Amino acid sequence: MTQSSLTVKAPGKLMIAGEYAVLAPNQKSVVIAVNRYITINIELNQKNIISIPKMNLENITWQIKDEDIEFNVWDKRLEFIKNAISTSIKFLRENLVGIKSFKLQVESELEDPLTNKKYGLGSSGAIIVSVVSAILLLHNNDKKLPSLDEIFKLSVIAHLKVQKNGSGADIAAATYGGWIEYSAFDTDFLLNELNIGGKLKKLYINHGLI
Repeated sequence: MTQSSLTVKAPGKLMIAGEYAVLAPNQKSVVIAVNRYITINIELNQKNIISIPKMNLENITWQIKDEDIEFNVWDKRLEFIKNAISTSIKFLRENLVGIKSFKLQVESELEDPLTNKKYGLGSSGAIIVSVVSAILLLHNNDKKLPSLDEIFKLSVIAHLKVQKNGSGADIAAATYGGWIEYSAFDTDFLLNELNIGGKLKKLYINHGLI
């Protein structure tokens, strides 16, 4: 049975070694998850609504247009969430899962509570991982829970669509937690594949990202 509501957390990250080396092919880094989180509360709803109280973004509505997401307001800060939603919905549709409307609220511990200044703990990666996880879990039909590898790969795709670069180390920490020895995927290859189009499932199964 599909769940009607749930809460998902994804941790921020701290690079221990190789923060810049990991941007080069076949180079390793060490990244850890920290005990500060992005928390997503998601529930089925008659309308698609997003709220991020800390950013003063409340009750933002959105709709699906083809494979894109359109919000009723434009705000650059919503770009990572937008791509996390669109990537998740595309993946669900490819797997013949019916899309339900939902309300999503975002809370963050990855900024200074007084100034909202970022600590550099990978907030964009954590928010994408938490949104992707929440949407997949909300639509779970009890046949199979989304794997951590699925969440990681879909999150990498969503993040790359916005930023066009990056190692994905923050996404790895937010997805798997703990201490991770991490090497980056081929960013140029993946960007090219995304520009060509095609099914997400075929992309990450045939050309693994890890």
